[in-house]
Amino acid sequence: MSRPSRGGAVPCVLAAAVLLVGCVAPDPLRHDDRLHAWLEFTDADRVDAHVEWAARLGLDLRVAVVEGRHDAAYVRAACAAAEEHDVALSLWPLLAEADGYWPNQANASAFSTWATELAALQTDGCPRLDAVVVDMEMPIDRSETLTDADLGVADRLVSLTTSVDVDAFEAARSTYADLVDRLHAQGLRAYLTTLPMLVDDRFDGDEGIAQALWTPVEGIDWDRLSFQVYRTLFDEYGASLLGSEEPFGPGLTTSYATDIELYWPERGSLDLGTTGEGMVDHDGMEEPAELLGDIAAGLAAGVPLEAINVYSLEGLLEHDDPAAWVRTPEPREAEVPAQVDEIRAVIASLDELL
Repeated sequence: MSRPSRGGAVPCVLAAAVLLVGCVAPDPLRHDDRLHAWLEFTDADRVDAHVEWAARLGLDLRVAVVEGRHDAAYVRAACAAAEEHDVALSLWPLLAEADGYWPNQANASAFSTWATELAALQTDGCPRLDAVVVDMEMPIDRSETLTDADLGVADRLVSLTTSVDVDAFEAARSTYADLVDRLHAQGLRAYLTTLPMLVDDRFDGDEGIAQALWTPVEGIDWDRLSFQVYRTLFDEYGASLLGSEEPFGPGLTTSYATDIELYWPERGSLDLGTTGEGMVDHDGMEEPAELLGDIAAGLAAGVPLEAINVYSLEGLLEHDDPAAWVRTPEPREAEVPAQVDEIRAVIASLDELL
């Protein structure tokens, strides 16, 4: 027989029990005082160990579920581990690489179907699931092409402008809005994570950048909107767009977090890192002070701790002392250097051309 869930009602399991006491779903497992970490490359054999590590580090998790790689048994294993170790869990649906991997304009219908299938597991093995995360980015092959260091700025701009399809963009927006409504009807929260350039897209009042990146995020009832302010990736953007080798610091986070709180009050969120490699090759942070400085800057801008997400748990575990990276620092606003203003001005000027 299932044991009672901590902090919630007894799950509906036995028909006889339902007849006697009725069927009451257990409360989602939630914390309001923890960072979240992304977990992308685990599998059914390792997920319990990864969830246990998250518990040791005082983290909640956003766990990737990749179509074609993971199945319902994997999700149930992740949910059982989260329950056992008191880790709040969000599912992070992803598609096969051939289908773009990340959800966007091009694969909205396929992603909505996959996310809906996963959300249905809430009633079959994952009763305390808290949320589903939509990681809205360009298809992975397009992302790799546009971030190629050998591709000139003019070529990137041509590629972006010629690929805008407003009708497809609006159709995808409708698909994602419907998905979020269904998740809410099921009692799940719907989180968005997306590219930081969409913050800069707000400056001129249109959605030029979003349309060029195939990322329809506005006008949808997200519970939180998070933006990937990864300083390690901005180092690469700086080299490409500014011709600068100067690394970015916590002033980047202060700049973006301030605008995120301005544009999306009470719903703004941050993705910080990276602590290791992801799907696209890039360098990661080298010292805990880098991540702690970014967390402190986000907190100072008004982003609450539970709305800060670290990419990734696997990256943290590559370091000798993972706990040193995720201590909660005192809020500290960082000075915004000219380099940050310059790269955001470049993005804004590109937006004017879209």
